[in-house]
Amino acid sequence: MNRRSFSSSREARRRIGLQVEQLEFRCTPATLVNPTTLTYQDIDGDDVRVVLSKPILTPLNANSIFKFSAGTVNGSNSVKQQLHAINLTNVGVPAEGTNITLTATRDLVNGGDGFAAVGQINATGIDLGAVSVDGDLGRVLAGDLFFPLPGLTSLSVHSMGAYGTSTGAPDLNTSINGALSSLKVATDIRAASISANSIGSATIGGSIIGGSDFDSGVLFAGDIGVLRIGGNLAGGKGDSTGDISCQKLQTLTIGGSVLGGAGTSSGHISAAHVGVLLIGGDVVAGVADDSGVIVLGGLNSCVIGGSVIGSAGTFAGCVLISGDVASVHIGGDLVGGSAPFSGELSIGGNLGSATVGGSVIRGGFGFNGEVFVGGGIGTMSIAGNLLDGEIQSAGKIGSVTIGGSIIAGDNFGGDIRSTGGIGSIAIGRDLSGTIETSKDIGAVLIRGSVVGSFGKPARIEAVGQAVPSKTADIAIGRITVLGRVENAEILAGYDVGETPTNADAQIGTVFVGGNWIASSIVAGVTAGADLNFGTPDDLKISGPGTKDEPSLSSRIGTVTIRGQLLRSDFSSLRFGFVAEEIGHFSAGGVTIPVHAGKHNDVINLGITGDVTLREV
Repeated sequence: MNRRSFSSSREARRRIGLQVEQLEFRCTPATLVNPTTLTYQDIDGDDVRVVLSKPILTPLNANSIFKFSAGTVNGSNSVKQQLHAINLTNVGVPAEGTNITLTATRDLVNGGDGFAAVGQINATGIDLGAVSVDGDLGRVLAGDLFFPLPGLTSLSVHSMGAYGTSTGAPDLNTSINGALSSLKVATDIRAASISANSIGSATIGGSIIGGSDFDSGVLFAGDIGVLRIGGNLAGGKGDSTGDISCQKLQTLTIGGSVLGGAGTSSGHISAAHVGVLLIGGDVVAGVADDSGVIVLGGLNSCVIGGSVIGSAGTFAGCVLISGDVASVHIGGDLVGGSAPFSGELSIGGNLGSATVGGSVIRGGFGFNGEVFVGGGIGTMSIAGNLLDGEIQSAGKIGSVTIGGSIIAGDNFGGDIRSTGGIGSIAIGRDLSGTIETSKDIGAVLIRGSVVGSFGKPARIEAVGQAVPSKTADIAIGRITVLGRVENAEILAGYDVGETPTNADAQIGTVFVGGNWIASSIVAGVTAGADLNFGTPDDLKISGPGTKDEPSLSSRIGTVTIRGQLLRSDFSSLRFGFVAEEIGHFSAGGVTIPVHAGKHNDVINLGITGDVTLREV
């Protein structure tokens, strides 16, 4: 499953005709203490001790195993040395399963920082046991081609890649043939990459940070058990940087944010399936396409503590799941950028529940600042506003709760669309956008007002029930608006996109607490040539593909308007309450008498002269 092919450095063997001599521990540079132990003085003065679990060190091979920036093993004790490499490739089978422990101690005389950097550990073709480096490690190469045993049992380091290749590694690409059972990095992985067939568990105390090179700051494996990152997953200048890529991941926890960089596919998470995804901060796009993105095949649950924010990049600042998702929580906002498909939550399958603690905001033209679900939605809750953004579902939506308002912007957004019907919608304040479905709406509660504008009315549209009864086809069960209704249309029998398709559509109950201004309610009816409802050329919906059962008739059950019917600002426009039958109507505290049955009422309402109750 290795992603790269790594070259092995070949160290020239120096054969020194000396016998092994047991020595006491001495904190002098590059001293062979015994067959398992070597000590040296780090470049900044630390006393460093390297211990191998197997007695494979001899005076004949020590200088082929340990490569320093200057000096040799048992060389000059006055030289401070940078350990470039520990190379076990020439040892072969005797090194199988070796544990390597490197510890650093600050010297009271020579100083130091208590850490020792190592360029690389090269055990290509050899399975290693536990490797621990008390400092920074550039890279490690380990593992044979026989995968039942781990290529590296565990790797524990203070950091990886902090000093680039200056400590002696030719590159920062760690490659493990086989499994890496455990990975622990106390601080950051900086521009370094780790590739393994699988990773049992990994804990990164700091951040994974991409660099300027392609594929830097990358964690790649077939399967990963539990992965914890205390800081950020941050993309860099290079493409595919700051990246986590695997097949299956049981749990991923990121204490900070997922941050896109300047490179394409930077700040990126991709997996076939993730059990639980927890992000404490934000998911933020970079300037490039596909940056600040989570792309998964399937997901059980996801919690993002902050916001999801798009940018000028396409598919940037997004959470994209191709399969089913049980639950998604975004603590902040979902904000689109200026490019299409940015600032987007997209679920290809069914979504059990979703919550947005802030608002859903479109940032520009195109598909951005939206929630798109290929299947159904159980519950959807937005604490703030749906500001020019959209919620779209190809299946049924059980319930939608908007704490603020649904606001149409200049891009004709502010929409909730469902092809499978909507159980209930509750809006905390106002509606100026559109609610529409290809099936039916059970109930709509708007605690504020419904206010559109000339040329862009607010709309509530529904076609009807998937399987109506012999006597009823309720497209909209109940609409309650506590404020006023102005420049709005409530259309029953209309599909998504204002397409009239159902001549039998019915509306149950409509209640409006405020005034009714320049607005219409129709069921199963189209406007005639004058494009105005309530006029004599209103027609029953007809034409190819129209649903029109002989036993059913379009109907508006009850309309109650507590306020007044007021005139439009445009005297040429007309408005109406139109269906084949209207059961009850009252406005301003006055009940308007209507005849029982169908096709028998045409009543001018109020004193404005532009509103008519009409049974077609």
